[in-house]
Amino acid sequence: MTETTVCASDRRVRFVGLAAYEQAGGGVMRDLFEHDDGGYLQDVALLLDRLVTDQLKLEAERIAAEGWKWISIAVDFSYGHTNGLRELEGKPVDLSPEEQATMDALNAEQAKLESDYQDADELPDEVDQRLGEIEQALMAFEDRPVLYDPAEIARAGIFISIDSEGRLSVDRGYVRPEDDVPAADPDVAQGADLSSTEGQGASTSVQRTVIAVAGHSVDAEEDDEDAAKPLPDRLITELTAHRTLALRDALAENPAIAFQAVLHNFVLTAFYRFASSGSLSKYARSCALSTNGAMGRPLTPAFVTSALLHREIRAII
Repeated sequence: MTETTVCASDRRVRFVGLAAYEQAGGGVMRDLFEHDDGGYLQDVALLLDRLVTDQLKLEAERIAAEGWKWISIAVDFSYGHTNGLRELEGKPVDLSPEEQATMDALNAEQAKLESDYQDADELPDEVDQRLGEIEQALMAFEDRPVLYDPAEIARAGIFISIDSEGRLSVDRGYVRPEDDVPAADPDVAQGADLSSTEGQGASTSVQRTVIAVAGHSVDAEEDDEDAAKPLPDRLITELTAHRTLALRDALAENPAIAFQAVLHNFVLTAFYRFASSGSLSKYARSCALSTNGAMGRPLTPAFVTSALLHREIRAII
């Protein structure tokens, strides 16, 4: 279990860039004899996550010029985070005649290539590459800017995160119950002109967008003098070792769960090129965890169980 490192193909690394991480002083552990997807980043909690948060804040400040009331940012959000919120119904910007002609040509080319090679066991490299380019171009046409009512923008918000391939994900147009206004309210502007929210400046509203990181206001974080200080590196290392041992012990006691975890890792690697494998390393390695029993602390049950299991396996093989 690699709790304190992440692979260089992790979406957070792709988002900020490996060069930016190394320029900030981050360490990368590389293996010259094994495929490691560019190495493993070692400064995750103290550096990588901070770089990701800082970059998300910059993107949020840029998008705030559109006039939204609030913006929530995170690497990802939990399932159902939009429950209870009203989603705005925007209108996608229409394609120009030139864009429509290009889209039709791409669809025709894609159909012809698929028809020509429908019986082939394997596509030639150049054809496979071209189909990928066409698919990306068509996806760009589908991801159109959306027009919203300016009055709705002033009371709605956005969720900003990172997708599975490390790209910025912006989910616009959600109104919280406390900000919602009944449709019959006379103060609600009727027939207001729709306004595109992508690539345009701020509206005439003077309200300041509230940017929050994982539910905490950015301004509040900067002004909070009593904010909790980070734990010492030595303590974090020891606590991580205890957690890793407990996970090892739990997997050893549940072979079915262990098999599913390994299978899940292989499926991610096979079908999602840049997917993160999480805390499970795809290689069979033995990581020494020497912090147990250090500094006069007693050995944990998980450490004892793991040591006994290793002894039994050695006796068998």
